[in-house]
Parts: sequence; C-alpha cells; structure tokens
Amino acid sequence: MKSLGAGAATSLSALLLLARAVSAHPPPPSHLLPRDAPQLVNDTYLADPFHDGSDHTKEICLGPAANISPDYAFHAALARNKLWRSQVESTNPTLLPSLAAGQKPQLLWIGCSDSRVPETTILGVQPGDVFVHRNIANNVLHGAADASSAAVLAYAVGALGVQHVVLAGHTNCGGAAAALAGKPLGEPLDAWLRPIADVVREKRAELDAVPDQGEKTKRLAVWNVEKGVKVLLANEVVQDAIIGRGLQVHGVLYDVGKGTLEELDFGNGEADKAHGKA
Repeated sequence: MKSLGAGAATSLSALLLLARAVSAHPPPPSHLLPRDAPQLVNDTYLADPFHDGSDHTKEICLGPAANISPDYAFHAALARNKLWRSQVESTNPTLLPSLAAGQKPQLLWIGCSDSRVPETTILGVQPGDVFVHRNIANNVLHGAADASSAAVLAYAVGALGVQHVVLAGHTNCGGAAAALAGKPLGEPLDAWLRPIADVVREKRAELDAVPDQGEKTKRLAVWNVEKGVKVLLANEVVQDAIIGRGLQVHGVLYDVGKGTLEELDFGNGEADKAHGKA
C-alpha cells in the first residue's frame, strides 16, 4: 500500500471527520452534496480521494458552502479548517508560530457583519494583518452609545498602534435597505439602525430623486460611512494618534457584485489629501 505524505494524511483526516458527521445522520440527498462529489455507500466514499491529488477531498471540504447541506455545514467547516491548517503549514510554516507570539496589525477594519464582506479575503491578507470590528451596517456611534466600537478603537489605536483605520460600507447592505423601507423590525434592531434612519430623513429629497432602489441603497451606504468617519475623527484616541504619529482614517465602499473596493473622499487618508479634504 502506498504511504501517504503529511498533507495527504491531513486531508484524509479531514475527509474522515466529514464522513463521521454524515454517518451520524442519514446521507443527504445527492442534490445537496457538492457537485461531482464521490458517492456515499454504507457511510463510505467509493472514490479514492487521493487518486488524482485529493481533488474529491477538496471539493467536499473546501467547495462552495452553498453546495453543502445545512445539516452538515458546521462539520464541513471543521474539515475545511484542517485542510487550511495543512496548507498554511506547508506554504508558510512560520506563520502560525509567529501569531502565537503576538500580533502587530497595521490596519483596523470596521465593517459590516454581512457574510459577503469578509475583510481578510477581500483584502487578500493573512491572519495577523488586520484587527477587525464588525457589526450590522458598520455603524460607529459617539461615546457611550457604542461602547464596543470605542473599546476596539482604544485597543487597536492606543495599544496595538495600528497606522490605518478603515471604515467599510458595502453595496446591497441589508441594514441600509431596512432603513430605506422604514418598517419596524423590533428591538434591538430598530434602535441600532436609527442613526441610518436619521440619514434617510436628512437626505430624503436626494433619495426620492433616485429611481433605482439599488442605487438608493448604495448612496445611503456611502453617507453612512461618511457619518461614521466623522465620528472616528472626533474620537479622542484617534485625534491623539493623528497628531502624535500620523494615523490615517479612511472610508471605503465594497461592491459585493464586483469585488471592488473604492476609497471614498472623506477621512484624512491619501485620497482625501489629494482632494484637499484632510
């Protein structure tokens, strides 16, 4: 029997983990499994997962989550973690030990909780590169109204010494769409979205002049970032870091449908300096 290398052995372990998850329940219908996945018979995969470079294993464990039955999504995620770790240890063996020793990120990313806007993925960076704070609709409020954001700023800017604070909005934002609709969602969502609803009231005439709903949502997302950037620039920790070491605050908009990240013309970053706004 041919011996397996470390990477293949880890992939096999990941496959077995997923297989055990499946064996604990009746196998899902074939249309809920990844396309071209090996067939399950008596809880065993018929196809040899290593006959062609472990492609089947990767399809099962790393394929689109939308192709995995919801019942097995968590166990598939655990399997993906095993494969991810194996890949990292193979391609960048010093990364994980260095992260265990501490972190020194240069960016603080404040973004939306939306699953379509994963900052590390869209920025193409590694674990340890970005300190992250996310909430619904990427809100940043003043003082005690948003103790979570204030605490993140105090630690990221004051203790870690990040050089850039990035406030990121995005297209197709559910929070912005809810504020535009103006229908009660119940607490605590209504209270949390109230600052965006205030922007809707302030910009009502401009919004009414825009016929396309998607464009309305996009403009509201941009205005919400602008409002948040003003809050960031008024923060005492941020102000001290701007004066003391040149901290930069940026506003950006991520286009969910295109994958593009646009720097907006407010904040005190390079784009703002170019437009004479810093």
